[in-house]
Amino acid sequence: MGKTVSKPKKILTIILVCLLCLVVVIAVDFARLAVCFFALVLIATDFNPTGDWEYTNLPNGYAVVRVNSQTIVLCSARRNIRLNTYISSFCSNDRYIAVRWIDLANIESNDGVYKSEKIRAHCDEAVWYLVDTTDDALYGPFATETAFETACAEQGGGELGPWIDTVPRPDGSK
Repeated sequence: MGKTVSKPKKILTIILVCLLCLVVVIAVDFARLAVCFFALVLIATDFNPTGDWEYTNLPNGYAVVRVNSQTIVLCSARRNIRLNTYISSFCSNDRYIAVRWIDLANIESNDGVYKSEKIRAHCDEAVWYLVDTTDDALYGPFATETAFETACAEQGGGELGPWIDTVPRPDGSK
């Protein structure tokens, strides 16, 4: 004859199967909840996987914009590019913006992709520019820091703020 299972064992088996199903449903719901939470965190923190940013805390609507890893430009209030790539650092006061600029044409690339360490290695080859944001005038390039400082004094622009590096991303950029 066949083996019979007692009623209590059958009920216990059914309860265990139901509990297992409940655990699976809770785990799947938890995973969905975790994915939704992670997505909300990324949105709330303005997650930007490409690392592009815009620094707008400059006079008269100017901005330093990181377009991609090898393009960091200075734009006027009308979004005209005043200085093309590559800006390694900048500083400003309430009228003037000073920029350290590197010519990427002098740096070896891998099909147009520049390694940040190669760019940093060429910082001593940077030239300086001064932008009068009131008159939209561009002065430079100045080959030496001394020539740049002399030009700043001639313009009577006053003291500029501290230099802000573009790598890593500047504090206050969006």
